Amino acid sequence: MAKFVLTPSAEADIEEILAWTHEHFGEAARLRYEGLRYEELLAQAIFDIAADPERPGCMSRPELSEAARTYHRYQRDADAKSSQRKTAR
Repeated sequence: MAKFVLTPSAEADIEEILAWTHEHFGEAARLRYEGLRYEELLAQAIFDIAADPERPGCMSRPELSEAARTYHRYQRDADAKSSQRKTAR
């Protein structure tokens, strides 16, 4: 399993994201992502980045820190569909 470290600041950010999401979108929003709870989706994204930092949808964020990355699931899915179309031709 890939290793990663969440700083205390990152952990606090995740807690704030979960609280904000619940406050603004309610419990239903926590369950709308393919049957996963929102916090499970966030955890899976962290594991995905740790396993393959160069995966589609993942970007280096040196302005945050040397090892920081962001991951946008929509971009990952769009990149995967684009790749499938190219392969099908």
